[in-house]
Amino acid sequence: MLALAPLIGVRLTWLVVVEVIGLELLMAVTMTAFGVFVASHIQRMEGFSVVMQLLLFPMLFLSGPCSRSTACPAG
Repeated sequence: MLALAPLIGVRLTWLVVVEVIGLELLMAVTMTAFGVFVASHIQRMEGFSVVMQLLLFPMLFLSGPCSRSTACPAG
């Protein structure tokens, strides 16, 4: 997705690219560690599925992929 940034007018420097990749790696490791932590405290597989859905659905809706861009204010 970083390769498409100049097409929409976002100016990227090497420092910004390195920072973004570093943050993506940090988030990936953090979310994986959180999932392992939650899974280690749950005895049944069904319970893990329920807990993960309770955590993932709000993140999905709050991140915005389910809303139309026309509903957003112009700015």
